[in-house]
Parts: sequence; structure tokens; C-alpha cells
Amino acid sequence: MTARCSNHPDKPVMAKGLCAACYMRQHRAKKSTYVGRRPNGANYDVALAAKADWVDRFYAKIDRSGDCHVWTGQKTNAGYGVFYVANMTLLAHRLMRAINGGNLLAPVVMHTCDNPSCVNPAHLQDGTYADNMADMDAKGRRNVTEKSGAHLKDRQNHPKARRVMTPVGEFASASLAADTLGISRRYAQRLASDCRNGWKWLD
Repeated sequence: MTARCSNHPDKPVMAKGLCAACYMRQHRAKKSTYVGRRPNGANYDVALAAKADWVDRFYAKIDRSGDCHVWTGQKTNAGYGVFYVANMTLLAHRLMRAINGGNLLAPVVMHTCDNPSCVNPAHLQDGTYADNMADMDAKGRRNVTEKSGAHLKDRQNHPKARRVMTPVGEFASASLAADTLGISRRYAQRLASDCRNGWKWLD
């Protein structure tokens, strides 16, 4: 006799006593418990609500022997600490900032010490993505190399650049012409493709 779903007796069991629809619904629900970092900070709110259950375990993973309080638990490939709590994997430095009254809605929690493994509250501050980029530039930490694609940012010699003729002369690419003439890159490309108003591709 074929086993039937406990929720839908008219449907056969696929796995775990459930039909295909019920099993997939349960599977999706389980997957959704890993939420990473929601933009509204809800996952950190949930964690803080149960702080008494995990705070001792959290602090046990911190080495405070130096100026930087180094996370000794699991880390990402980039060196940022991660902590599993309330069925979620959270970033340790963001969680520390949340414990100490940080803004849960802040897009970025920046390390003033430039040590991704540090969770010292004195070394953490809320910021925006623009703040983070500006901080990286100010400290010379954002170096675009040939290996990481610097050649693709060179619009004069980009491997896919096409020379274009415009009413004011020839340019190495449509994007350079667009910048000079104050129009969008897409509009410049369209003018060249349609051979309109003195524009045309040269190769």
C-alpha cells in the first residue's frame, strides 16, 4: 500500500511522510532561517532579544590580550568573524556593535583599526558604503591592480573600446566622447550606430 501525505491523504509521500508540495514548502522554510544580514537589521534584533542565551558563548570567542579584541571563532575568507545564534549566521563585529547600541540599519560597520577580525567596540563605527570607500581611499587600501581589472577601467585602451567619430573630433571610445560632450554613454553609442549628427563608428 502506498504511503499517503499526513497533510494531503490523497497524495503519495515523497519524503519524511510528506507529499512533494509539503516537503518542498518545509524545505524552503528551513532554508529561509539562514538570513545573513537583512537591510532592516531584523536578524540582529532577533539575536538581541535572546542575548542572555548566547552572550557568554559570544564573549568566550574573543581574545582581549591586545589593543584589538580578536575574534577567535569561525571567520569568513576575508577574516571577518561569524557567530551562529538564533538559527542565523551573523557577523561578529556587527553583533558587537549592536550589543553596544549601534545603529542596526547602518549599511556598514567600519573598523577604524583596519583589522577585520577585531570586535573591540572602540574600533567599530557605523557608516555608509560611501564612507567605507572614502576610508579605504584615504588609507590607500583600495589599490586596483592589473590582475584585479585596472586595464578594464582604462577607457582609452579597453580591449572592447571602439573608436568613434563625433562632431567635435575622434575619440578612443563612445564613453570618452560622451563624457566630453555631456551626454550619456548609451546615447553616444546609439548616435554612432545610427550614423546620426556627425557620429559614426571608425572600427
